[in-house]
Amino acid sequence: MPDEFNIKQELKYIREKVEKIETTLEKNYVTQDEFKPVQKIAWMLLTLVVGSAIGLMFYLGRSMQ
Repeated sequence: MPDEFNIKQELKYIREKVEKIETTLEKNYVTQDEFKPVQKIAWMLLTLVVGSAIGLMFYLGRSMQ
């Protein structure tokens, strides 16, 4: 078997790469609990925009009569 293919070195390389990927994911991962405040703000803004659009439609519709 040639020296180029060393299983221990290959496993060490793979293990290091997996650890690096795990570390990167842990740094960039957001849990649901951390995201809930952002989600609430987004829903409130969406509700405000849709409510305003509906109110504007009723206001414009009433002024055309």
